[in-house]
Amino acid sequence: MLKYKTFILFGVIIMLLGLFGCSIDITEENSAKMYSRTDTKYMSESTSFGKGKSDDIYVALNFIYSDETIQKKHGSDFEITADDITCHSSEGKIYGLYRLYSAQAEYSFSIDNTIYNLKLSKSLFGTWTVTEKTECKTEDGSLS
Repeated sequence: MLKYKTFILFGVIIMLLGLFGCSIDITEENSAKMYSRTDTKYMSESTSFGKGKSDDIYVALNFIYSDETIQKKHGSDFEITADDITCHSSEGKIYGLYRLYSAQAEYSFSIDNTIYNLKLSKSLFGTWTVTEKTECKTEDGSLS
């Protein structure tokens, strides 16, 4: 009987954590912090960086922030916000566990009227990696 009550209590605690505060709050002020160089650097120093299902954005940001060509063109102090991510698509498949995930993703970042398109992939047991970078300059920074 005690095991049953413990199991029920554990389930209730998990549900309450899911309902109250275990989510990412994406507001205007939080999105700027969320994609900042500091937060991206902190995430990239994690031992499991790039293995998780949602690590693709931080791998892409880390690439953008550390790419020498982009730094020469835009300086080393630019920051990406949610508004600078002009396009995102991803598809993948989970194989039972969170870390067993294979996928592809694409991101487009707008920096000073230049669009950087990144393609990423993650193999079943691997980490997210940038497989392709393309650049196109537009007059207004749009994809058209």
